Amino acid sequence: MTHGIRAYSVLQVIVIVSDGDHNNDEDPVNQRDVLVSRNVNIFAVGIGSWLKKAIIRQWATKPDYYGDRRQWVNMMQTFLTTLRPGN
Repeated sequence: MTHGIRAYSVLQVIVIVSDGDHNNDEDPVNQRDVLVSRNVNIFAVGIGSWLKKAIIRQWATKPDYYGDRRQWVNMMQTFLTTLRPGN
């Protein structure tokens, strides 16, 4: 059985905005691994005064897909480049 077969490929992207403190029983890194296995690009943006950067960095699929609120503009440039056809 197949799901979502298309004649063209669609880039899959998730943007996570978090302080790094998850409130779910499941480990976000395990969820990240599932998404990565499905070729999903994950951008992670850290916010908050108790920001846990090391944890949030683990969620991003590439080092330049992570940033805090001050780095958001530069990260959005990377994000938009990723969306261009041929990337």
